[in-house]
Amino acid sequence: MSYKIESPLPVIEGGTGVRATTVYAVLCGGTTSTGPLQSIASVGTLGQVLTSNGAGALPTFQTGVVGEVSSLTGDTGGAVLPTAGNINVVAGNATLNSGSTVSFSGSGDTLQFNVTDAFDNTIIGKISGNLTLTGNDNTVIGTNSAPNLTSAQFNVVVGANSASGLTTGIENVVVGQNAAPTMSSASSNVVVGDSAGAAIDTAINNVVIGGAAASSLVSSNNVLVGFNVAAALSTGDNNVVIGPSAADNLSTGQFNVIIGQAAAGQIDASSYNVMIGRNVGQNYVTTDSSNICIGYGVLGVGGQSNELRIGNATGTGSGEINAAFISGIRGITPGAGDGIPVYIDSNGQLGTVGTINLSYTNVTTSPYVVLATDEYLSVDTSTIAITIQLPNAASLGRTYVIKDRTGNAATRNITVTTVGGAVNIDGATTFVMNTAFESVDVIGNGSTYEIF
Repeated sequence: MSYKIESPLPVIEGGTGVRATTVYAVLCGGTTSTGPLQSIASVGTLGQVLTSNGAGALPTFQTGVVGEVSSLTGDTGGAVLPTAGNINVVAGNATLNSGSTVSFSGSGDTLQFNVTDAFDNTIIGKISGNLTLTGNDNTVIGTNSAPNLTSAQFNVVVGANSASGLTTGIENVVVGQNAAPTMSSASSNVVVGDSAGAAIDTAINNVVIGGAAASSLVSSNNVLVGFNVAAALSTGDNNVVIGPSAADNLSTGQFNVIIGQAAAGQIDASSYNVMIGRNVGQNYVTTDSSNICIGYGVLGVGGQSNELRIGNATGTGSGEINAAFISGIRGITPGAGDGIPVYIDSNGQLGTVGTINLSYTNVTTSPYVVLATDEYLSVDTSTIAITIQLPNAASLGRTYVIKDRTGNAATRNITVTTVGGAVNIDGATTFVMNTAFESVDVIGNGSTYEIF
């Protein structure tokens, strides 16, 4: 029996059934039309990867990456699969999903995450900033923060809906939800607190700290610190107000310094006041100005200006004072040499009675009725004895000096009495001066006179 070998050797006999193949090509299973085996059309190039083209088609060599990622998975939404071998990684910049400066940029084999743009702005937060911003060096963090920026520069904005109207302002610091919502071209302001500085638009150089603080402010150069502080302040400028609900009715006043909870609650257009203490200055109203009040509960007097009040009463209770000490007075001689006595009345008011330069009255007739303006009475006894009649009202602290100028009182006496003759002088209705060149000082004690 003879055996004939066929070429190519059939598969049934252990062959491939293929007479020739492409050099280095990959063999794949055949079809009815191709036979049992077939080779792919190309051997590919260096670095390409054999890639399936699906059922019914031969695989081909395609450009790929060693360790190629087939999908990406985020925190939510499941796996992201490539389309035509590509997976897009975006920050939603076009819709401000993450803030107008947040983006990814790809180059070569590197994907770079950016939070700062070409103008050195860093804006993070949904709907914060905008893509047409031309200003520089702004830092914005928070949902819907500073969405209207145009040419603004050097601003720091932190908080949801904060500085929502800011367009061209410079060097502002705004921190807090809904803070400074109407600020547009304002500059050099510091606003911190929920809904603080709600009306600031073009103002400059304000410091506003506290929830709902300075909610009506449109003026400049104020320092306002505390919850709901200076709530009505609008056009008043150069004020310093510190304390919750302090100066809550102040609107147009200027150059005030008010420190303390609920201090100066009624002043409106008042200016140049200094008030320090809780509830201080509560009685001052509208335009009362140039007052200084220091101490807890020093309320002041409505309708008064140019007052100094320290302590709310004499005593040991809250805000009261029962001893006062001021250094640099005792033992010190005033430099001008024209000092005068200082007195205090029953209401605690300080003042002076008389002056060191006494009014001079030359007395030559008798009786002489002392006038309200008389202080130093120079009596001429060279020809007659003279009677001096003091006022019947011996006013507390009112003093008179009576002098025998000519030295004749020993023979022509000077009799000191009162107009009605009923008010005592050292226990008697008269006091006689009968010594040459004698001088006496007389002071009223409120009901009688005393020689001192």
